[in-house]
Amino acid sequence: SAPAGLRLWRDQARMAGVEAPAKHHANIMDFLSSRSDAPAASPTGHVHHGGAHSAPPMSREEEERYLLSLLSFGLDRVAAEPERLAGEARAGKKETETHAVENYGAFLESAVCVRNVREELESSGRLLHELAARVPPLEAAIGDVVDKAAAMEGERRDVSTTLKQHSQLLEILEVPQLVDTAVRNEYYEEALDLAAFARRLLARMPDIALLHDLVASVEACEQQLLHQLLARLQSNIQLPTCLHVIGLLRRLGKHTDAELRHQFLECRDAWLQASIDESRAGTGSSSNAYSHLCKFTDLIRMHMFEIVTQYRAIFLDFNSVQEDQSAEDGGLLYGWAHGRLSHYLGVLCKGLPSLKEGNQIASVLDKAMYCGAYLGREGLDFRGSLSPPFEARVLALLQSGLSQAHSAFEAALQSHAMTPMPPALKSRYEEAAAGGGGGG
Repeated sequence: SAPAGLRLWRDQARMAGVEAPAKHHANIMDFLSSRSDAPAASPTGHVHHGGAHSAPPMSREEEERYLLSLLSFGLDRVAAEPERLAGEARAGKKETETHAVENYGAFLESAVCVRNVREELESSGRLLHELAARVPPLEAAIGDVVDKAAAMEGERRDVSTTLKQHSQLLEILEVPQLVDTAVRNEYYEEALDLAAFARRLLARMPDIALLHDLVASVEACEQQLLHQLLARLQSNIQLPTCLHVIGLLRRLGKHTDAELRHQFLECRDAWLQASIDESRAGTGSSSNAYSHLCKFTDLIRMHMFEIVTQYRAIFLDFNSVQEDQSAEDGGLLYGWAHGRLSHYLGVLCKGLPSLKEGNQIASVLDKAMYCGAYLGREGLDFRGSLSPPFEARVLALLQSGLSQAHSAFEAALQSHAMTPMPPALKSRYEEAAAGGGGGG
């Protein structure tokens, strides 16, 4: 340290027999004290001395080297060292002032530049704060734009896919129209295939509302198909056509098996009734009772036999046999047949009183007996029920004939004049009577 070095130098001087003058000693002590008590450096890296001039501080190593060099100097040089340092300080100060005067304009420009830079930095700071305040709304707006862009991209992708699949989509949208055309042209198999295709599409993609509307349109066409098929059952069709129509109704799936059986009998009964009404309209009800009963019997015989045959050919299975055996009324088919035959017998009972001749009654009886025998092949023999109405009609006709004959006979007797028998004729009549009695 400085005091330790100073003491070492003073001891060496005493040993050499040299006594430093008091003035030089005081100057050196002041210098060393000023160096050891130097003020601290400012944040700008300069040491302030009185505020007018500042010199860069010396590091501890520099101070030690300087003190060691001072210890190596002679006493005169050490004594002159403060003046030399003061002279160097004055020279440095003068040089600094000279440079300041020479570069006064540069200093002003530098100050102006610093001020401008400071103002620009302050303005930039304010703008940065304003920009930072606007960043969150901008981020939210950018997020909305990104979401909308993603939605638009999805829509664009959907539209592009729709455009690529335009022909297939057009075919799908035309399915209801195709089903309606097929139904109108009686292409029932194709219509049912198209309806099944539409339902498969809906099962695969149940979230698409358009497919629900499409299937609803197809079901409306299927309802029209159902009406047409039932109308076919109400017409004069043969067994193969009946089988085809029932197969289509089963594919349509609108009825259970029991409902389908009932629907079949209803439709065929409607066809039978329409045939009977048409026959009645052609023959009349009062004047042509005989013709009406004959045609009515023929229609019952042919159409009922055909209906029963068709029903058994279409619905005959183990379940239907069990149903017929377990039902108290004989099952659905026999219940319908019983009702229809009861109606036929009722018509006979109402129509027989209109027949006035025995040959007509006999002809109607023959047809009715043949009808009963014909339907007996299917277990519908009703000939036992024919006796009461015909017996009643024949008895009534016989009583009417006898009553008429009796009335005519009495009228004839009353109108005829009685005369006595001639004697010759009377004797011959008596002889004949006597001969006949003897021969007996």
